[in-house]
Amino acid sequence: MTDDEICGETKNDGDPCEYTPKYDDGKCGIHTECTDTDDGGRPSKFTDERARDAVEAAREGLSKAGCERAAGVGDGTLSNWLEQNPTFEDEDGEVREFFRAFRRARRTGESELVRGGLHDDEVDTSMAKFLLASSFDYKKTEQREVTGEGGGPVQVEVSETVVETPHSED
Repeated sequence: MTDDEICGETKNDGDPCEYTPKYDDGKCGIHTECTDTDDGGRPSKFTDERARDAVEAAREGLSKAGCERAAGVGDGTLSNWLEQNPTFEDEDGEVREFFRAFRRARRTGESELVRGGLHDDEVDTSMAKFLLASSFDYKKTEQREVTGEGGGPVQVEVSETVVETPHSED
């Protein structure tokens, strides 16, 4: 390979990086000085369109993974965007903070699932309950009282068996 075909930046072990350059500065994604990122990594996939897609999916009650799929990004990308809180232009042309817009949309999606699951005869309540449990950490708790014959206490028997396993002296 020629010097133009490799990054060439010095790695931690002192050897030159042999990854293919992908950025304008002639470096690979690990060593770029690209100004599109804060950490020297790949440029962000955050765009207004992807942000709008993620927010709309959240408004519809999709899980965070579903919102990532709707925005066309991989696992964990949404969490990064929420942490970095970039701004985007919404469908009305307003500049919005992604974190606030996404949280507000999730609240709307959650409310729709709760209302639909409780009050709308045309909503599959088992699906609404599943989405609430898997996407919004709703927990179904149930308490049952168990009584024995004639309403008395339950008889519980516990037995224990010790099993010896032979071993060799190697």
